[in-house]
Amino acid sequence: MLSVAWLIVAVVLTVLLTAWVIFTLTRLDRLHARVDAAQAALDAQLVRRAAALLHVVEVATASLQRTEADRFEAVATVALATVGFDREAAENEVGHAITDLAERHPDTRDPEAGELHEACVRVNIARRFYNDAVRDTRHLRGRRMPRILHLAGHREMPRYFLHLRYSDLEDGVARDEEGDELEDATMLGQHVVDTARDLMRGARLHAIPDWRQCSFEVTDESGMVVLTLPFADAVKYPK
Repeated sequence: MLSVAWLIVAVVLTVLLTAWVIFTLTRLDRLHARVDAAQAALDAQLVRRAAALLHVVEVATASLQRTEADRFEAVATVALATVGFDREAAENEVGHAITDLAERHPDTRDPEAGELHEACVRVNIARRFYNDAVRDTRHLRGRRMPRILHLAGHREMPRYFLHLRYSDLEDGVARDEEGDELEDATMLGQHVVDTARDLMRGARLHAIPDWRQCSFEVTDESGMVVLTLPFADAVKYPK
């Protein structure tokens, strides 16, 4: 009689565990699909932003200096044609170009300028949706049981790249070619602070006599800047 009771308990536990695994796998699949969809939407909005910048340059040549127009046109054209790892740097250049355009020509009221502004807003919204999807997926994947049972398989999550900016370096930046994966996107800020502190404590480079003059520019895989941290501010964060 006792063995039958234990058998029933074992069957019930097995059924419950199986149901939980199926539920978690289904949820992970949906979250992965959400990440893919958000990444595709972000990519589409980045393309639209670069195209809008190119359109502004084409119709506003009279108000732009020739060198400005040529630079903005080259930046937008490169971003539209670039794929793979180089896409990150190209999209950063687009962001810098748009900032320069807004600062040097704040009175531009052409419909094309409105289109560019709308494209930038849509990029920010798409990036927010993408980061939320990544955060939720990392959170579920980072739980103990999904990690122990390898429910996430071998699917790679998006990486964050910590680019080191220092004025005396070549091009003013040392690019992070590998990036870091985090179990939870909410850990990014502390991870960047800890990395900056580790460099200030343990690294001695002739090219960088004072780490406090450096900063981290953190980008996601789409090339969008998600965080900027001066090393001088890293010492102010609570440990």
